[in-house]
Amino acid sequence: MPLLCKDKHIRDAFTASQDSFSTHPKLVKNLRDYYDSTDQDKFFDNFIDTLLVPISGLTERSIFVDRTLDFVAKFACSFIKSKESNNAGGEKEKESNDTETEDDDEEEEFPVFLHRLFAWL
Repeated sequence: MPLLCKDKHIRDAFTASQDSFSTHPKLVKNLRDYYDSTDQDKFFDNFIDTLLVPISGLTERSIFVDRTLDFVAKFACSFIKSKESNNAGGEKEKESNDTETEDDDEEEEFPVFLHRLFAWL
């Protein structure tokens, strides 16, 4: 599946994700590190440009497309996992603050990348 993304890191991650599910954790970590170190708006735009290829229907549905979409799902879930691990120490503080509602807490904790991804979808 040819990828037209201008960003080498994203393009390489998407290309490598087609080979095997076993490489996904390493690719997710590498891409997440890259996301944290780069401009998030440019990253998102390049990520979406790259994501358009497997979901556009230009290529035939295959195991390679399935592996790529599985990788994208794992990458998106990495934002939720990192929020949970960062917030693990603040559980007692959260319980003691009764003034906030659960809806407000969930809205504040929703990662920006996921918010933009779902808005795009």
